[in-house]
Amino acid sequence: MSILIEHAVLHVRSASHSKESLDPQRVKGQNYAKQHSLQLSIIEDPHASGIGLLENRSGLRWLKHLVEVGLIKSIIVDSSYRISRITLDLFHFKLFLDNHGAKLIALDLLDRGGLNG
Repeated sequence: MSILIEHAVLHVRSASHSKESLDPQRVKGQNYAKQHSLQLSIIEDPHASGIGLLENRSGLRWLKHLVEVGLIKSIIVDSSYRISRITLDLFHFKLFLDNHGAKLIALDLLDRGGLNG
């Protein structure tokens, strides 16, 4: 009997590429993945604003490609703001994930007892 280990991607972003911003995101995501037995890859968008166009962020474009081809079903972020601070952009991103059978796990919402997926 084989056990299937789900592969997830942790997306980290910082407008300033600040180690003080990126490291806590990585640690929090790695801890979550370990607690939930997830194999984890990390995709980083350094120097990327949360209010900029999603298409301009190479890490997020690669992440969307992995979802489109079915390699990733779980995306972990420290906060939904790491995807976008623009509500409509975040809505469209979540709709994209839903259409591909993937989910967004926002750790800040888990901490506050909010909904994910």
